[in-house]
Amino acid sequence: MSTKEKILNVSKLQFAAYGYEATTMSMIAEEVGIKKPSLYSHYSSKAAIFKDVLDAEFDEYLSFVKEILNNKNQSAVEKLSALYVAHLPGAGEDDADNDFYYRFVKHQPAGLEEYTLGKYRESEKKQFEIFNDVVNDGKAEGEIDSSLSSLQIYETYFLIIDGIDSMRGLYDLEYIRKSSENVWQVFYRGIKP
Repeated sequence: MSTKEKILNVSKLQFAAYGYEATTMSMIAEEVGIKKPSLYSHYSSKAAIFKDVLDAEFDEYLSFVKEILNNKNQSAVEKLSALYVAHLPGAGEDDADNDFYYRFVKHQPAGLEEYTLGKYRESEKKQFEIFNDVVNDGKAEGEIDSSLSSLQIYETYFLIIDGIDSMRGLYDLEYIRKSSENVWQVFYRGIKP
């Protein structure tokens, strides 16, 4: 792993754990195992590091969504189910990614609000395009109610995922899984023709 990759990994963990304001360049340098001046040879500021971490997170998440939703061996509903299951706690998604994402989508660092929200909206637009193709395939296959818009399904789907994610730390894994199964059944009944 290159020094720059180490910087980004350490920074993501520290931003997620301590927040943007409380994370310092000194903390990052120390955890990476370099001197602070060496860190500045890679990044001119904490904001520049944050932007690169944020960009990488959105790129990785979009790749994650594409990989699951572009599976040619599954029907549209199977793809949506697979993506849903992949979002559940304990399904392999890195907690640091999750912690970083939810902290900074909800509470953007001062001075980086426009950049953060712009990246979020850009990523969401790309994600919706992929999701829309899957929903349209499902409608064509007769698996999804054609009277529902892709946007209605998309918004419902991701609000459910966000809601389930908010259960982390409040309930044990088994409870969240059972709740998630119940939620999926209701969601699926709602999109069936």
